[in-house]
Amino acid sequence: MKSKYDIAEKIKELPEDKAYFTISEAVALSGMCEKTIRKRIQDGTIKAKKIGGKWKIYADSLKKNNA
Repeated sequence: MKSKYDIAEKIKELPEDKAYFTISEAVALSGMCEKTIRKRIQDGTIKAKKIGGKWKIYADSLKKNNA
């Protein structure tokens, strides 16, 4: 499992113009499993919006949850 430090460093390297991530991208970046990310979307811990039937996770929200 990735350490918090590794995750924070990876997130810092993300392009500033990237506004959102797919669930798959969020899994790869955060080290959380897909089920956990989906639960956090449902409980509002991670802010996301469903666009075209797919979840788009706001980059700000992902960064806050992994800082």
